Amino acid sequence: MDLIVNATEENQIGILNNYITVVAIQVALVDTLRHVGIEPNGVVGHSVGELGCAYADGCFTGEQVVLAAYWRGRCVLDGDFPDGSLVAVGISWEEVEKRCPPGVVPACHNAKDNVTISGPAAAVGEFVAQLRADGIFTKEVKFSNIAFHSPIMNKVGPALHAALEKVIPNPKPRTPRWISTSIPEDNWQSPLAKHASAAYFVNNLTKSVLFQEGLAHVPKNAVVIEIAPHGLLQAILKQSIGSDATYLTLSKKNHPNNLQFFLTNIGKLYLAGSKVTLSTLYNPLTSPVPRGTPMIAPLVRWDHSSDWNVAKYNMFLNSASHTGTTFEIDVSSQDSKDYYLTEHTVDGRVLYPATGYLVLAWKALSDLHSSNFDHTAVEFEEVVFHQATILPSKGSVKLNVRILEFGCEFEISEGSTIAVTGRIKLADATKHELKDLLAETVKHEEETIKLKTEDIYKILRLRSYDYGPAFRGIVEANMSGTKGVLNWKGNWVTFWYTVLQFSVARNSIGHLLLPTKIQYLKINPKYHLEILGNKEHIQVTLDPVLNICVAGGIEVSGLKATVAQRRQDRLKPSLEEHHFIPCEDESCFESISPRYI
Repeated sequence: MDLIVNATEENQIGILNNYITVVAIQVALVDTLRHVGIEPNGVVGHSVGELGCAYADGCFTGEQVVLAAYWRGRCVLDGDFPDGSLVAVGISWEEVEKRCPPGVVPACHNAKDNVTISGPAAAVGEFVAQLRADGIFTKEVKFSNIAFHSPIMNKVGPALHAALEKVIPNPKPRTPRWISTSIPEDNWQSPLAKHASAAYFVNNLTKSVLFQEGLAHVPKNAVVIEIAPHGLLQAILKQSIGSDATYLTLSKKNHPNNLQFFLTNIGKLYLAGSKVTLSTLYNPLTSPVPRGTPMIAPLVRWDHSSDWNVAKYNMFLNSASHTGTTFEIDVSSQDSKDYYLTEHTVDGRVLYPATGYLVLAWKALSDLHSSNFDHTAVEFEEVVFHQATILPSKGSVKLNVRILEFGCEFEISEGSTIAVTGRIKLADATKHELKDLLAETVKHEEETIKLKTEDIYKILRLRSYDYGPAFRGIVEANMSGTKGVLNWKGNWVTFWYTVLQFSVARNSIGHLLLPTKIQYLKINPKYHLEILGNKEHIQVTLDPVLNICVAGGIEVSGLKATVAQRRQDRLKPSLEEHHFIPCEDESCFESISPRYI
């Protein structure tokens, strides 16, 4: 315990201390996982990590695994070895086998293009120099100048076997969940591979580590937990298993708070779908508690640093019993989020825009499906505007939206008066039928004369459409009214209304028209924002024959507008006079030559 708690760079350099502390931490982490209800479906070890596999598989006790690590380190220290070297190289296992000179062997198959070579220091050094000359990645693995997993280690085999037989007098059989990385898969049914015996771990020290072959048995969508003091193998695991798996480590070197790091990853383990019983980490509570035990209530305080949506009862009711969603529209204050609606003035009155109703129905449907409305594609059919809603300068207007479960019908009412009815449903965000149809019907002709914003809204103002800046979204339009450019201001109500303006403006010759029916309308917000990108303008196309208008992710078909009577009190009487003034200036002919007369 002192080696773990008071670890320093000096006391961790030696093999013996390193083995003991690593294995002890592995035992502690495995025990903690078991304590919270986590049992592995499979275990894979790298080199000495197979000692941890033996403990996780139930073949070793905690005492046995620590003693096995001790004798492994002690026998290696007592061995009289020539200077050896371990170097990681960035080529495949097969390529290393072909290129290795005598005495140098591939020791660890870490990944597809990551192999650790082992052997005498001089031979390994010459081989590494050749690889570097060929531009191949190499990195020395500093580990006491000993050539692990090479024939050199056969020298300590008998001593290690004798010591481990005392630690493991009755070897237990390995279960199928323990995937061996020290014995080739072809020999997994051999007597050597069936038990966690002294012979098995001598073989583990002297033979190559087939880690890549072992990882091939890990499911691609597994939750992979590295049991180690530090996550050294994370890059190799991700490269070998793939991106569909979840990778976690439970401790991290030099982390300021490893307890917090551990609990954070336990939380990630829970989010990945594992059943974690955190209550076992706390001291058991005995009841009744002693008199004088302080209450916990005064220690709890509400955290008001973040704003969250409050769940309401109507979110959990089905549509059949749904009483509707009520939206309050208030334009009486400049601080109100709805104040921009005062710029929608028609015939001298502030009217609630037609597209405002549609956005309310859109929001209500999204609430029923527990989704954000600006991420939900919807379709409207047979929308009928029965009555316009006048917004008062003082007070507010409440609009109630009801969506029926069957038939997808909706209605929007102000008090007891129906304002809008129609059908609404979720749409297929991958299809754009009207846009594809317009691409074939609208001719791609360039017109040199184009109407600008000032020209368009001057014409509309003469027809009693007195729009403010928020509702002046048409940037330009051609003379035939089939193509134009609209301005996107981040407001669905105003942009949607601008699309209707473009459709109506072409036909409203001298008349005040209000939309009364829309046969079909679709909005795909995600597709709309993808087309828009970082731009502020978007193209709009209108087919007057098919009565189809498309702008970005909005498709409108079958818009019908009805002539509305203008208020007579707004017409100011005027007196006009027409005078004819004859031109009697005879001097105008003096400059003309007689020959032209």
